[in-house]
Amino acid sequence: MATLAASGAVGTSLAALAAGNWALYKRILGQDLLAIHDLIAVAEAVWPGTLRTQTMRIDVENGHGPARGTILRDRRRYHDGPAAGREVEVAVGLRTASLHDHVLAQFAAAHTPEQNRAEETWKLSRPDPPLPSTPPSAMAKSGE
Repeated sequence: MATLAASGAVGTSLAALAAGNWALYKRILGQDLLAIHDLIAVAEAVWPGTLRTQTMRIDVENGHGPARGTILRDRRRYHDGPAAGREVEVAVGLRTASLHDHVLAQFAAAHTPEQNRAEETWKLSRPDPPLPSTPPSAMAKSGE
């Protein structure tokens, strides 16, 4: 959390928001962790290869018992008969160092809403550059 907080204004805000969730998970699960599954899903979409995957069959338990809705993973490569479920790529690992570096770089580069407003105000206050008097196609023909 200290590294996140030190990454800039956005990281500081996120670390402050995460502190409550961190305490909640500690109380409920008895472990010092923070669920960041949404962040990891977005990271895989933005930086493919963040997750290590394995091909396996999955099926969903649709009986009427307490396991209804449970996703069943079958890692076996050989089946005596027809295999149940559909074959998909399942995330089985995370390239933690890569994710850590990417995320901290993004937070360090991010601006707060106040910084974004100031930047937009600055852009709006600057006059547009003058247009060239000669069209670009004519400049290309004349060698300018």
